[in-house]
Amino acid sequence: MRIKLGKVADRLRRQHGIELTCDESLIETMAELCLARESGARNVDAFLNQRILPAVSRELLARMASGTPPATIALSSSAERDLTIDFVDRDEAAHAEAHAPLVA
Repeated sequence: MRIKLGKVADRLRRQHGIELTCDESLIETMAELCLARESGARNVDAFLNQRILPAVSRELLARMASGTPPATIALSSSAERDLTIDFVDRDEAAHAEAHAPLVA
């Protein structure tokens, strides 16, 4: 799971300068999918290929076409296995960094 998501993250960073973050809740959801006896790890591939990648691709293409690619894409999952994808625009990311508290 982490390896597959890591490959997607590497590709986004390399090709578009976009960071992909993944909440532990999504990792847990994907791990639960692996426990199904009849299909096991194939469920992870299906979840990634049918739910995550198409949704990320559609929104990313729309944002790139409008000239506002995100700085970060954050993936998470709810207790009901609902997928949440948050796109943080470059302006928002720069603003958050400028106002982040300094750590000594």
